[in-house]
Amino acid sequence: LKPRARTLVDLAASARLYLGDEVEYDEKAVIKFLTSDTAALLSELADRLMMADFGRKDDIESVFNGFLEEKGLNLKAVAQPVRVALTGGTISPGLFDIMAFMGRDKCLARIREGARRAQG
Repeated sequence: LKPRARTLVDLAASARLYLGDEVEYDEKAVIKFLTSDTAALLSELADRLMMADFGRKDDIESVFNGFLEEKGLNLKAVAQPVRVALTGGTISPGLFDIMAFMGRDKCLARIREGARRAQG
């Protein structure tokens, strides 16, 4: 958050994106990345991430990567749908950084909402 914020107002606005209750979704990103193909994947990922210690970024990454390995996927295939679910758009700081910053409850709720939106 800090490097892009030039003022405290900028910092507060940026923090709301990750800590607020509402997510403003970029409709183009939703159409492109939250598809019926990603709905079940996001739901399963949320279930798996319940095992992660969200106080440790490396643990989030380990659980996430274990899920990818089990599914035979790479990060590139899943990162953008997860990013859109978490932030509403396709641009953000590192995925595991924002997940650790947001915390377990908000992160899982947003991924599940992304899965719901992906189902149509």
